[in-house]
Amino acid sequence: MKKYVFIMLITAFLFSSCQNDTTKPSSNSSANSNTSENNNAVSSDAQAVFDLVNQERAKAGLKAYKLDTKLCEAAVKRAQEIVEKYDHIRPNGTDFDTVLDEYGFNSKAYIRGENIVAMRESASSAMNAWMNSQGHKDNILADYYTTIGIGVYEYNGSILGAAFFKRLFHLNYPICNHGIHVEV
Repeated sequence: MKKYVFIMLITAFLFSSCQNDTTKPSSNSSANSNTSENNNAVSSDAQAVFDLVNQERAKAGLKAYKLDTKLCEAAVKRAQEIVEKYDHIRPNGTDFDTVLDEYGFNSKAYIRGENIVAMRESASSAMNAWMNSQGHKDNILADYYTTIGIGVYEYNGSILGAAFFKRLFHLNYPICNHGIHVEV
């Protein structure tokens, strides 16, 4: 049985609570692929995460996210950085969201946060862990997000992934840097 370490980083833009979570997930299998715009830049693993996130949103009666290829590029960069430093602080010492600035987004213009999960084998085990963790579930099912970017990076047989949710900052909502860790 082929094993992967699959680190998923979700940056979500939150209107409410800042909390930490140390729930640990388990593993297995891959999801069906729904097509998305600009899908050619997205790996099958990233597509599986995208599909699972949108399936959970559909179950909750929420609109599906749109895929943003620029956010996917930023997500790949964060997945690469996680190899060096598994943290919400980037290897260069700056906050996780500063990667958005490098890809043409003004990080201060977005409400933002971050979920991290380290797992073996599949996107579905990450989704199961997230849906069993209130903070992650809240991020996935937030009705105020519109766009997602997912990136996957393979390193020494491990698959590392990152996802960013995006919604323009509105002055009537507080900014919350939200860090949530999930590991296997």
